[in-house]
Amino acid sequence: MKLVGLRLSGAMVDAGFEISAPLDGRPVAEGRGRLLEVRRFWFSMPSSPVDGMTEAVEVTLVRESKRVAVRGLAWIGSPFVGEIAEIVPQSGFRNAEIDVATFGYFDDPNDVYCRLYVGSEASLDYMVSKFMDYVHGPAARWFDDRGSLDKPFSLATQGNPMRVDTLNPDPTRLRGVATLGVANDRPEAVADLMQWYLSRSEFHHWDSFERVSAFDAVLASRYPSYARVRGI
Repeated sequence: MKLVGLRLSGAMVDAGFEISAPLDGRPVAEGRGRLLEVRRFWFSMPSSPVDGMTEAVEVTLVRESKRVAVRGLAWIGSPFVGEIAEIVPQSGFRNAEIDVATFGYFDDPNDVYCRLYVGSEASLDYMVSKFMDYVHGPAARWFDDRGSLDKPFSLATQGNPMRVDTLNPDPTRLRGVATLGVANDRPEAVADLMQWYLSRSEFHHWDSFERVSAFDAVLASRYPSYARVRGI
């Protein structure tokens, strides 16, 4: 696992990423006793086209009986979202997260947790090459697609194939988009989004009218421009 982590870290740095502290609040390592079973690495882009947004890739290594499983995750988030999450802790928040996509999702939305595997040092080169193909290919396009707030706003009203409930809007993504939108001086667009969401009769099982209302009130108390538009 140490060798896999070192090789992937070198490849990600060469690709322009920076080694980052965890961005999702989870520990970097899990295990039993002295046996390390899970190790996570985070890599972030040094800049983002959207003010306050962070683009990052998480690498998760899982020890199996005779091999190491490798999962990649494209992630966007914002410290603005993390700040609101601390004020109004709800199941709809996942720390600073706005949107995610596993590398497995890029191949098959019905098998989002598909992983790469390393069974020996001989297979390490192939795995690193395959992993970086995702980084430079579908993950890069996924990030580019979110290079402005327009795409996240359009996605906020839709179901998310990365969640169990794919019909109702993803409460994590919606909260993240709303928070980042207000922080980027788009209170009118956020007000339209929240009014639409609050008018719904059905929510994702992580969410409810009461939770959305509480989030809306906190957003208004934190951002006066939003409160004026909402009339709160």
